[in-house]
Amino acid sequence: MSVTADLRHKNIIDFLKLNGESKVIDLSHEFQVTEETIRRDLGRLENEGKLIRKHGGAILQEQSLLIEQSFEQRQIQNIKEKTAIAEHALSLISEGETIFMDGSTTTWQMSKIMPDIKITVITDSLRVFVNLSNHSNISLISIGGKLWHSTQTLVGPTAISTIQNYFVDKYFFSCQGIDKDWGISDNNNDVASVKSAMIANSNQKILLVDHSKIQKKSLVRFAALDQINHLITDQKCPQENIDSLKEHIASITIV
Repeated sequence: MSVTADLRHKNIIDFLKLNGESKVIDLSHEFQVTEETIRRDLGRLENEGKLIRKHGGAILQEQSLLIEQSFEQRQIQNIKEKTAIAEHALSLISEGETIFMDGSTTTWQMSKIMPDIKITVITDSLRVFVNLSNHSNISLISIGGKLWHSTQTLVGPTAISTIQNYFVDKYFFSCQGIDKDWGISDNNNDVASVKSAMIANSNQKILLVDHSKIQKKSLVRFAALDQINHLITDQKCPQENIDSLKEHIASITIV
């Protein structure tokens, strides 16, 4: 009996709820369709924010180590701390520099209060791009690529290829989790891949995280702690967490 794609998608979600992380080959056998069909199904469901693809299979968002919230939810959380972090981050930028900025809520806050100075900003974030678009002194570059709707950021091979054409002075970014053993991580593999590419092509890597991200693990690790030049966090972060990170990160600023 033929099953419509929409019904199969619902059944895949139900299957993952019961069985947790599942491989493409197992889903193919379960629903009696080709592995290529399952990959297309998983791609659509991932774009809808219902699951995360990983290791040749998939896992539901709520079953991942951290549940990905919408940008709108995250931008109002710890707003006082994020603003203080953003203000300090801006003090590290000098005229004439070229910087990467990611699509996190903290760099979005940076873009809201950034002065109109003579720098070049390369970003994967549509929100950051729009905030800076009226700054006549800022040379603004979007990396292009496939739109990841939940964060309004650009991902995929085109995005990675564009990043690899540049080498910048500083990269300002955030993450879903930073842990002394696991490293720096995010919920989504495509987003993590963009962050990893920007890390590889920047001289200084400046991580902006409020206290809620520290000693947390997310699904996809994209950097080790010793790749970070400077961490900026807020005063609510417990001192023991700061001390554990100091073993790996040379410069930590608490604002």
